[in-house]
Amino acid sequence: MLENCKDCSHIRTVIIDKQETYNVKGTDITITARVKKCEICNAELFDMNLDTENLKTAYREYKKNHHLMQSEEIVALRKKFHLTQSMLALLVGCTQATIARYEKGSIQSETHNTALTLFKNPDNIREALEMKKAEFNPSEYRVLSECLAAEKSTLDSKSINLLESSYSYSPNVYSGFKKFDIEKLKAVVLFFALNQIDLYKTKLMKLLWYADMLFFKNNVTSITGMKYIHQKYGPVPYKYSLCLSIMEDLGVIELQDQEYGDVILPKSDKSLLDKLSASELEVLKLVSNRFLCAKAKDISEQSHKERGYQKTELSLVVIVRQTSLLRTNAVFQMVLESLHCQPLQGKSTEQVMQRL
Repeated sequence: MLENCKDCSHIRTVIIDKQETYNVKGTDITITARVKKCEICNAELFDMNLDTENLKTAYREYKKNHHLMQSEEIVALRKKFHLTQSMLALLVGCTQATIARYEKGSIQSETHNTALTLFKNPDNIREALEMKKAEFNPSEYRVLSECLAAEKSTLDSKSINLLESSYSYSPNVYSGFKKFDIEKLKAVVLFFALNQIDLYKTKLMKLLWYADMLFFKNNVTSITGMKYIHQKYGPVPYKYSLCLSIMEDLGVIELQDQEYGDVILPKSDKSLLDKLSASELEVLKLVSNRFLCAKAKDISEQSHKERGYQKTELSLVVIVRQTSLLRTNAVFQMVLESLHCQPLQGKSTEQVMQRL
């Protein structure tokens, strides 16, 4: 790359951009290099700082092409969780010197990169910390544990604020005359995750709807305060994808990939169910038992028969008070089936509920 001119002292130099190719771990990486050049003889001159900078640029391009974390990302990750290089090394399974090299620009191994990428999720750091607790001194363990707790609290608050802002409407006919209650929603979702077998997303959405509608039928208010939208496969909560994602972020449920889609599994402690009243729990039990053996297709088809769904058009909000006339062979039948009796002539819904 360099050409020397014996008759030139190179007293006038400039920095130019030039396409150069570097071989990085057996891969040719072409970059726009910065090269020092003599204006008098046009010779390219060696410059240690520029050469180091160009090599780092080639390394960065290699990392980009191979989906590896950049050095500044590793530094940012470590500082975010108040980790020293030694602490991060313990979690990754390498030496402090190795982390130092990665932060200065060296290319990390794929194994270490996988670990570092996973640690972007504080839950994975928490798990690794517990597995290697004996290798940390008490002070380091305490500091990291407190940092992880604070991070989780911050993430939870952001998730809650995002969901609540999406449901920031006043109680009305669309919400069952109730303000959105995220604690109730968390408890209801956990209840169904605990009590249903192979619970898929579609079925959960319908169970939520039936629970809110049946409770409204008997109490003139819903449990969660959510609005429901008329969709092709039945009613679903407004912004249901966001809702489910945040339930996962908050640690209420976890999604397990299976052959026919993601199965919803319980993750939170059962103490969350303490947020539910006795009457709310009774309704949830009725709904859960009624549709325990039903597949997502079955409950979707049943929801299509409900007046609240039939009286609205695609993508419009279902008016809750229309569902006060839920079909006898659907939700109200749950009450009758639970009593193992025939419909009681002259008895109100409230009177039947008192028999439970």
